[in-house]
Amino acid sequence: MGVGEILLSSIDRDGTKSGLDIAMTQKIADSVAIPVITAGGCGLATHFIEGFLTSASAVSAGTFFSFQDQNFMQTRAHIRNAGVAIRMHT
Repeated sequence: MGVGEILLSSIDRDGTKSGLDIAMTQKIADSVAIPVITAGGCGLATHFIEGFLTSASAVSAGTFFSFQDQNFMQTRAHIRNAGVAIRMHT
């Protein structure tokens, strides 16, 4: 019906900083032919890495950047250092 992407947010994990719902993300991303953005639960940089290791195209996080002492460039560096291919802008 013209959907360009799905923003998949785990309401149960949103704001908890306990990690993304990896099983749900993988199941949905594997069952559709459009990009999936996973959200809800990022509390550590490793949670982003776990999200990117699924079939998701992107990870979205709000609470992480509101309450952690990291900026988006530090987080990108953690993700890239884990071997995940992402764009790095200077």
